[in-house]
Amino acid sequence: MTFLDVFALFVLFVLAATVVGIWVMLGMMPGKIAHKRNHPQSEAINVCGWWGVITLGILLPLAFIWAYTNPQGHRHTDKDAIEITRFCWKNGKIGQALKTTSDPIPIEVFWS
Repeated sequence: MTFLDVFALFVLFVLAATVVGIWVMLGMMPGKIAHKRNHPQSEAINVCGWWGVITLGILLPLAFIWAYTNPQGHRHTDKDAIEITRFCWKNGKIGQALKTTSDPIPIEVFWS
């Protein structure tokens, strides 16, 4: 084996490892996006993303679209209301926070 043969094998190995790494990252992305956006079905989106990788990309577009959508009738959780309130309180827009949340806001939110 000459130097060029070894170099060619090394380049092929690096290329194969890069393709596998990108494919794994594509499988993880829909689940991470959904989790970051506090999607109520983030676990199912994560599974759909991994099945998309296993099926060679058939389900990946569905997983990405699903990660960026919000299901009809989904209400904000208490955590969302608290984050909205904190943001608006810091920016002096507490009236806007009170309009966006339907539940009473606990007073502890303002001092935590």
